[in-house]
Amino acid sequence: MFDGGARGNPGVAGSGSSVIVQDVTNATNAFRRTVYIRYYVGDNATNNQAEYQGLLYGLASAQREARLFAQSQSQLLTIDLIVQGDSNLIIEQLKGNYSCKSEKLKPLFRKAKQMLASFSNVGQCTFSLEHVYRKDNKVADGTLVN
Repeated sequence: MFDGGARGNPGVAGSGSSVIVQDVTNATNAFRRTVYIRYYVGDNATNNQAEYQGLLYGLASAQREARLFAQSQSQLLTIDLIVQGDSNLIIEQLKGNYSCKSEKLKPLFRKAKQMLASFSNVGQCTFSLEHVYRKDNKVADGTLVN
């Protein structure tokens, strides 16, 4: 889950992510790890830039955690990556339903697409991109810790 926001838009901005890595194949030796990321984006960023930063930091953390878990298992993983955020714009851009026209967002968009594709280096990966309502994104927002 990812989130981001700016006071003033553009203005002082921050982002957050919540990454859950769990092994669903082995019920007797269950593994679950949750990582929370909070990041200061800058003094002159937009809401959408902050949202993308939350996504990028979340993807980097998810990939790092998946690599560590794969190493502990000494095998490539089957990964079901579920990306959730309350920015419909970003979700629809990544799905290819909306084009990314903003020059400020294009590099962030390309990096996100690149990072999603690179999960195949860790294992066999399928991913889904899901828009969630703000009220359901409280963990990434930092207002609720599960």
